[in-house]
Amino acid sequence: MIKIKTTEIDIDDLKDNHYNSLLGKPYNIKTNLIEKTNYYRYSGNLLYRDLYKYFIYRLKTILVGNPLELFEIIEEVSPLFFQIEENIRCANPISKIRTQKLKEFHDEIYEIFDYDKFSKRYGKYGAYELVQKLNVNVCPYCNRNYTNTVMFADGKSRARLDHWFSKSKYPFLSLSLFNLIPSCHICNSDMKGSADFIPKSHIHPYMEDFKNDLLFKSNFLKASYTAGDIDSINITLEPADGKLETDPLIIRSQNNCRDFGLVELYNWHRIEASKVIVKSKQLTKANIDFYLSKTWDDGTLVYKDRNDVLDSMFGIIFNSNKFDEYPLSKFKRDIAFEQKLIFQIE
Repeated sequence: MIKIKTTEIDIDDLKDNHYNSLLGKPYNIKTNLIEKTNYYRYSGNLLYRDLYKYFIYRLKTILVGNPLELFEIIEEVSPLFFQIEENIRCANPISKIRTQKLKEFHDEIYEIFDYDKFSKRYGKYGAYELVQKLNVNVCPYCNRNYTNTVMFADGKSRARLDHWFSKSKYPFLSLSLFNLIPSCHICNSDMKGSADFIPKSHIHPYMEDFKNDLLFKSNFLKASYTAGDIDSINITLEPADGKLETDPLIIRSQNNCRDFGLVELYNWHRIEASKVIVKSKQLTKANIDFYLSKTWDDGTLVYKDRNDVLDSMFGIIFNSNKFDEYPLSKFKRDIAFEQKLIFQIE
């Protein structure tokens, strides 16, 4: 829903640190790949040898390539990867044994691209250091929950790291920088799970968002509405004016909404929509003008414009560039736009 900002961090330094850290101890990814390649070379298993040789050849792209480059990796390696899987299926007609052998194949790769080790690493480079450097404070998938990193003497907590490309299907992308999306527990575990995302089908938060393309609507029944009445509100997400249902961005956005259950989740926030609706009835031009006339002791204005009043007095964030700082900010902005508390979105 909300794009992850990379302009406020040194992304090249982050990539270099990620890549170099994973080559060294305790991960030793390249060393382990070379050992596997040599093992399969001498054992005569050429398919496995070629797979690990490919991982070595494309290692930097695998670890720090952008999302489109990661998808290229998937497309390049898939014929070889799936040929190995097919050989395992053919060699093991008994279902239970076949399933176990396929798992062993995936586990062998996963042990090299060891996310479990990375996720538990604390004090040196691992998941905690990564999420601290990324500084993503609100879940980019849902914009509902904070994802702050907190560390103190008696405990620690951090954002979950979602694998945008499923790590169960693509274990070689388990430690890819741009496949690790800081997110809340609900989006990472309860909603998305191991759903299969690709750039053609879903929004990737390092590439794009739909903060101004799909808008929340309250659809409240004006004739019967009373303050606090959430039963007459039905939250939906609909294309903004001028956006077509057939627009590829809209299709990808709607797929995200479906797989993260955003409409269902946001219907639990109808009380927040109700508050915005009530404010839209209370705030007259005279009210706004009153706030706009307020000055500090030195005579300077407290509020620079109408949107500043809405932001400061009522917690409605007009500037979409700040959505990543406040939970529910897009939702409140969209309902305010629907109720004509604000007249344009940006």
